[in-house]
Amino acid sequence: MKVEKLLNIALLDEDSFTSLGVKYLLWNSYSSMVSLESFHSLNDLKAVSPLIWDAIVIDTSGIEFSLLEVFTWLDSIYETHKKRPRILFTYRYPQGQFPLAIMNYYAIAIHNHKDHADIFLERVADVLGNNNVLRRSRPHITRTEKQVLLSLSKNQSINSLSYSSGKERKTLYSHKNSALAKLGVVSSEHFFARYNREQLFCLMNLYCFM
Repeated sequence: MKVEKLLNIALLDEDSFTSLGVKYLLWNSYSSMVSLESFHSLNDLKAVSPLIWDAIVIDTSGIEFSLLEVFTWLDSIYETHKKRPRILFTYRYPQGQFPLAIMNYYAIAIHNHKDHADIFLERVADVLGNNNVLRRSRPHITRTEKQVLLSLSKNQSINSLSYSSGKERKTLYSHKNSALAKLGVVSSEHFFARYNREQLFCLMNLYCFM
């Protein structure tokens, strides 16, 4: 739990081996300055007051919890406290698979496990030293772009959507590509496989779009 006069860091990672590696790296780098507690479940982390942490490192590569659950949890913290914890997201996959703009809104930094350890430590230092966690640029997706994404998330094709809406396919492709580019998503196939209509609707109702 929180230790006074130390940097209190929470680590959420389902992989216990990775957690041990991160603990060792941080303890070696920050010596006696760090108190680090690891969690292997989002529910366990949520059971502790989020504002006691100087930083929370969250691995996005697990299967026990989704990014959407993390975003929704961070929204609930802001709704209650009008504050957000300082977040560092880590991942093991190509960055373009995730809604990068939303990740950037909720995080101070994002780190790929493939990058060198010194880069990770720099990003941890950036998170610990950054107090302006609410001054994040909001991703902006138009109402039309949202509607196109929601329609496509129902497994509608551009052709069928064009037929039902009366809009040209070129226009619909433009709306889809523009929305995904704003989100920082490279693979639309991966994105729509990960987010069904209900999940996408929840994504579009996050605080970052309000």
